[in-house]
Amino acid sequence: MCEIRRAALMPSLLAVPDGLHRRNPDFEKMVFFEESANHAELTTFTPNEIMVHVTVRRPGVLVINQIHDCDWRPSEGALVGDSTILAVSLPRVGEYDVRLRYAPSLLFIGLGVSLAMAVGGGALLLLFPAAGPQG
Repeated sequence: MCEIRRAALMPSLLAVPDGLHRRNPDFEKMVFFEESANHAELTTFTPNEIMVHVTVRRPGVLVINQIHDCDWRPSEGALVGDSTILAVSLPRVGEYDVRLRYAPSLLFIGLGVSLAMAVGGGALLLLFPAAGPQG
């Protein structure tokens, strides 16, 4: 299960001189460490994959300004947090890439059920073929 951690958030809107608010283009793309000794640089950001190049001098927490979901799968470390912001605990010191892939578990359950229904329906058609026209 996910444990809660503190994290800073970046505003999703920016105030501009004309008095209006504009969407902050960096809102979903900001990455940083809670520990200032470490460094993170975003290299890939898509709806299903986030790649961050990290330099970890002390074990720490990588924070990604993205809504937390337990279906994100990190290649290094482990997810931390509850339902606020995406964060990954990185205990390994060094310079490396952290890849997070989004793999929703309900999608795979749905695909499994659909496949089972298709196989079962095909088996029923083979066992009990429909009566064709009688000649």
